[in-house]
Amino acid sequence: MEVDFKTEKKDNSQILLTVTIPNIEIKKEYESRLKEIQKEVLFNGFRKGKTPFSVIEARFKKAIVSEMAGKLVDDSFKEIVDKLEKKPLLFDSPVLDGLDKLSLDSDFTYTMLYDAYPDIKYKDFRGMEVEKDEVTVSDADIDDQINLYLKESATFEPKEGKIEKKDIVYVNYKVMENGNLIYSNENECINTELDFDTYKIGGELIGLKKGDNKKFTKKYGEDALESLANKSFDFDVTINEVKKEVIPKLTDEICPEIDPECKTIAELKDKMINEHKKSGEDYVKNKVVEKVMDSLVETFEGEIPESMITEHLRSSLEQISNLAKGNKEEIEAILAKDGANLENYSEKMREKAALAIKKALIMQDIVKNQNYDTKTEEILAHLEKISGAYKVSAEQLYNFYESQGRISSVIDEIENKKTIDVIYNSLKLKKGKTIKFSDIGKEEK
Repeated sequence: MEVDFKTEKKDNSQILLTVTIPNIEIKKEYESRLKEIQKEVLFNGFRKGKTPFSVIEARFKKAIVSEMAGKLVDDSFKEIVDKLEKKPLLFDSPVLDGLDKLSLDSDFTYTMLYDAYPDIKYKDFRGMEVEKDEVTVSDADIDDQINLYLKESATFEPKEGKIEKKDIVYVNYKVMENGNLIYSNENECINTELDFDTYKIGGELIGLKKGDNKKFTKKYGEDALESLANKSFDFDVTINEVKKEVIPKLTDEICPEIDPECKTIAELKDKMINEHKKSGEDYVKNKVVEKVMDSLVETFEGEIPESMITEHLRSSLEQISNLAKGNKEEIEAILAKDGANLENYSEKMREKAALAIKKALIMQDIVKNQNYDTKTEEILAHLEKISGAYKVSAEQLYNFYESQGRISSVIDEIENKKTIDVIYNSLKLKKGKTIKFSDIGKEEK
């Protein structure tokens, strides 16, 4: 299809695309439609496929012309999209105009107003002076990590005597509100440490023992679940069984269960020390680059398209909803940390969304300027590091991502990681504060 087009930059990173389709192309499409109808539709008085065009036009001309506009727009845009310097954002909804102007007697011109990636400017990060902290790893950090692994292998064994925190208790219990039974269950499992149960009665069971019965009233504060907040309930609880947590001791024999590469306690601790140091170095590096990005955002010049902000807000809310498993109360609780709720979410979070988009655009631009050429071997090496968690080979993981059309996301991960190194290595680093490994991230909470 022969098509003429021109583009014009508008405010807010919008592009006005004007497309003109020659009349000869319109007539070709019209004749093609007539032939299709002639083949497929049976008219009274004519054999199928023999109806004169004049008869078809008398009945369908207006409808044909109306339907043609959409197809001509689709076909012409496919013809020119690769030639556009600024392409529409995938999540944008372009505004079309002029479709009702299609005529069989003249060229067809329509316009499309769409959002495109903005042109941006920001200061050069190379040579910036930034403080670099240092993370120290102690024996206590390693012991804490080992204890976490050992706790994962813990078992629960029957216990005699009084219930203590961390015990697992099996109970029969009833819940009453204003004298009415609203809940009852037999042999329900209560974790006295984690309080997974709805009514969180674990603390009330401390000091009891198997066979005991306890009746008590519990009042809930305003921070409890909506169904419990500011209410009082009466409980009738009978202890059926008590189990205590038994955590195995660290021995050479148990080390391979924690890490198959380690046969002794010494090997395990040495490896953990190196891993903790590497984690500390990565943390420091990322914090340094975050400072740089914050500084670059302050110098950002460019117009962010409205559709980009809308999509970011939609995607962020979807992630929050997934995290909360769709629970409205939990979604509201997460949003409340930013002073927002479901009603004012878009308004309250707009500024935060714009900031995140600016950072992303700057990072994308820096990545683009590196002219990476990421090879399959590099992708496989990257996937090798994470394939163990999925219990598949790097090649199998590669094939999966490829079948899902997601290899580009893996490449983005690789190139973003390399770009963090590029930024970090181009800075003038000066000594910052010393941070304990156990304190990593605490200043962000």
